Amino acid sequence: MSQYDEYAKFVKVQANPAGRGIQASITLPSSVTFKGNTSNYVNFYLGGFLQAECGLSYQKGKTGFRWFANNHSGLVGAGSYGEFSFGQTVHLKLAVDEPDANNPSKALYVRFYVNGSEK
Repeated sequence: MSQYDEYAKFVKVQANPAGRGIQASITLPSSVTFKGNTSNYVNFYLGGFLQAECGLSYQKGKTGFRWFANNHSGLVGAGSYGEFSFGQTVHLKLAVDEPDANNPSKALYVRFYVNGSEK
């Protein structure tokens, strides 16, 4: 990948009974510049639980960011571009729900929250 296509992973969390989720407040950039041959997206996301990743996405030419949720099959939910503005601070939380009674180490599902609202 070129320097323009690469992204940074800055947190890795192992889920266990004492800590079953991850959250972060993200201040979105005040502007975005695409250079060279890029994919035309900027994404900030939390992921790793049950092959889920959820976060905020900007697509070149759109008016702002939107929330999105993916699983192993692809996109499973998304808001509208422009829902979040450049420079806005947004709180994201990805929480693992109760364990499966038949397999306590495996959760039933995850819940994704944006600014306290479940998506």
